[in-house]
Amino acid sequence: QDIIAQLTQCNKTIQTLMGVFDLLGKREQLAVLEKQSAAPSLWDNPDKARQVLKQAASLSEDVKLWDALTTRISDASELAQLQDESLRTELELEVSAITATTSRLDFETILRGDHAAG
Repeated sequence: QDIIAQLTQCNKTIQTLMGVFDLLGKREQLAVLEKQSAAPSLWDNPDKARQVLKQAASLSEDVKLWDALTTRISDASELAQLQDESLRTELELEVSAITATTSRLDFETILRGDHAAG
């Protein structure tokens, strides 16, 4: 049961942090950059093209990180709901890793000065 509680807390923290990091805004910005990068005229200005591609890659990496973490939390929550004792050790390890990642991301927001208490 405490595994479910830990995952619930991680999920709450992640949802708050996703707002602080403006993940929705980053997704929208990434979509714009991907559209720009697909334009045939992109390489008319090579410096701008490199800038667009670099920014798109960075945003894509950010979005993938958050998506992967939310998927891990969701998957672990589903397994924990089964209350299968044979999965307990594996779940405890996964929850520990998720908690560490969540704490690191929370700490990074504090360092950036973007922390929203919650």
